[in-house]
Amino acid sequence: MDPKKLKEFAFIVRYGSLTRAAERLYITQPTLSRAVDQLEAKVGEPLLIRTRHGVKPTELGSRVAEAGEKIVANEGEFESLLRQWRHGVRDEVRIGVGPMLEFAALGEFVANQVEQKGYATHFRCGSASFLLPELKRGELDLLLAPEFLDLEQSDTARELVFHDDTRIFAGKGSRFYGHREQLEFRELEREKWIFSGASAGLFESTPESESEIIPTQIFTGSVNLVLAMLERRDVLVRLPARLMLMSGRVGPEHILNLKSGNAKRNIALWYQPESLNRPAVREIYEKLKTYWHDMDDLIAFPEDIAS
Repeated sequence: MDPKKLKEFAFIVRYGSLTRAAERLYITQPTLSRAVDQLEAKVGEPLLIRTRHGVKPTELGSRVAEAGEKIVANEGEFESLLRQWRHGVRDEVRIGVGPMLEFAALGEFVANQVEQKGYATHFRCGSASFLLPELKRGELDLLLAPEFLDLEQSDTARELVFHDDTRIFAGKGSRFYGHREQLEFRELEREKWIFSGASAGLFESTPESESEIIPTQIFTGSVNLVLAMLERRDVLVRLPARLMLMSGRVGPEHILNLKSGNAKRNIALWYQPESLNRPAVREIYEKLKTYWHDMDDLIAFPEDIAS
């Protein structure tokens, strides 16, 4: 099958019109129509349905268009690689990171990377449940994620870089905001709970004491939305303590003093061992380790709050 014709067909399906596709491909509509006729002759059945408003693919046409889109994507990747190479970029390092980690702790590291030459650094933000499989498939080189994950981990290695635990944070509207005395969890059972990140069920189970709590809201992507709730509402949420304090958006007055129930939430740097053979990946790996170890030494646990 001619890759050029598959690419052209993908444009037709993408834009729903031979005229618009021809304009974007800088060819004439009759030339594009002939390409469709040749494709249909090759497969032995129609690939497009003509309508009053343009064209739409048949079931087989949709599959053919998918193949064409892959060719378009590969061409774009090649052109990007070529441009980078001409500007001295000889490699790229792809790093996965969770939303809370990105929000609270990576700003300074990224700012320092601006001066890096010789390779490109790409960050992909998402939950570990999506990013760890990408690491295993080779679509990521490094991953910053919780040390313990309820996910299949074969062919991966990890190194602990930052110690943390989860605490219960109270919103400013809560009657427990600023409360300094120790509390039993049963005193909090009837409060308004939201679940996010560590307690949203994506990575690991919540503490047993919270297993029967029905949350008011569940947030799995936006840290800002969770913080907005803490700033305005009477909610409770379990979050990584040191990480959130590093953000500067919450303080010790948000954290409740529980007699028990805090859980470890350490951060690890995940990777596939063979990826460290690439100099660019090894360099970023070492930089990330140093960055997080330094923060681990500098950022204190809220010791005035019982663990």
